Amino acid sequence: MVEEVLGLVAVAAFGRLIMQAVSLLRNHLGSTEREYLLSSSSSPEKSISVLVRSRSELDSAVQDVLDTAGKDLNTGVSRDALVKYAAELEDRRAYEPLSRSVYITLGRLYKRTGQLQRAIDVLTEFIENKERIGQSDEGLGIALYNRACYLALKTAEVCSEEATALTDQALGDLRKAVELAPRLATVAPSDADFQLIRDRIGEQFSEALRI
Repeated sequence: MVEEVLGLVAVAAFGRLIMQAVSLLRNHLGSTEREYLLSSSSSPEKSISVLVRSRSELDSAVQDVLDTAGKDLNTGVSRDALVKYAAELEDRRAYEPLSRSVYITLGRLYKRTGQLQRAIDVLTEFIENKERIGQSDEGLGIALYNRACYLALKTAEVCSEEATALTDQALGDLRKAVELAPRLATVAPSDADFQLIRDRIGEQFSEALRI
């Protein structure tokens, strides 16, 4: 009986240590990362694993890839190099669920390598991550804007009926994007990614930019 009691005490003490560790680690996170973890995981052990990895081994590695990819996206670097950057970021994005830089860069990489649907899917995941914790800010607006760009570009790859549906979705994203990041209303009229739908729908496009 005494051994059982001591065993229970030890388990309880270990549990308290885990919770204290989670609390300490969360205190070193930004508020958005903290909110995401609180909303997505009820397991202290899992929280510790995610927190430790995301703050120690990942940050510098991710930033190096982002810096290099960002520079090379603006040059004539080979497709193979861009594919490599995308693969490296894919390995890490699960630990950076609210990193605008990771998701936006991944979307750009997929666009440049001719993988529009993957670009759309990546941004959709980021948008859902933000919406899950009720976070509506400029970062969400930029993600919506970029997804609208990729949806507009994809209209050239599909039949007319599907193109109409994609155009409607792009306009919906664009309206929300401009509400969250008003400065985008001055960028969209000259953005080459929207050329196809601007030519097709004209006034509807302009109306989507009115706040």
